[in-house]
Amino acid sequence: MNRRKQHYLEVLEGIRRGARDPEVGGLVVRVDARSLGIAKIQELRDTVADFRATGKPAVAWADTFGEAGDGNLPYYLATAFSRVVLSPTGLVGLSGLMSRTTFLKGALDRLDVKFEAGARHEYKNAINPYTQTQYTDAHREAAGRLVESMNDQIVTAVAKSRGLTEERVRELVATAPILGQEALEAGLVDQLAYRDEVYAELNAEVRARKGEDSPSPPSSSSPATTASTSRRPGPGSRTTATTSPSSPPTAASTWARAAAPRWAAP
Repeated sequence: MNRRKQHYLEVLEGIRRGARDPEVGGLVVRVDARSLGIAKIQELRDTVADFRATGKPAVAWADTFGEAGDGNLPYYLATAFSRVVLSPTGLVGLSGLMSRTTFLKGALDRLDVKFEAGARHEYKNAINPYTQTQYTDAHREAAGRLVESMNDQIVTAVAKSRGLTEERVRELVATAPILGQEALEAGLVDQLAYRDEVYAELNAEVRARKGEDSPSPPSSSSPATTASTSRRPGPGSRTTATTSPSSPPTAASTWARAAAPRWAAP
């Protein structure tokens, strides 16, 4: 098995190929706390939306959204899927965005390092970390506007995907972090379940759509055994791919291929 780390563009192309591939029955992604930038998250959301447009189910599952870090962008990504599943022990850290700047001028002054640069207007603040020891009024206003704009985009998207009003989403943001059961009752997630339950349910759903009977679990003596590997295709998500050898597929191997995105396999 090739366990190399997949790059962001490979993940995008893999989802697109999976949307076109008739042998791919659905998409399941494990979302973790490592987030991408908001632009890449939005591109991933659009790609998942295209996948869903084919009628195939797309499930996002997470141990937690932000228990050990920022949960805003991971949850933002998860809401692009047709179903959001959270571990019963997890929480939703939809707590809003913030901006942080490290000002280096004080350290540079102590080192007697002189930084020379110019800015045409007060809102051109790229050099401020090297020329200022704190936010100027213009810098604070510009940073605040950017954060407000990104937060508004997240609130609008969450409200639309979860069937909530924007006012309700802002109320939930104000009370975050939200425990799993409370998130379920508030409509932020569709289900509380562990990883094996998520995969079992998606398997059953895909096979029901194909009109196939539920198979028996594969045995070690099967002529067409399957092997699974978990990989991290990029920050913020994990897919699980299942492959089978070249011998004719049995019911067990067919079940495995329908359960996970074949395009993700080496």
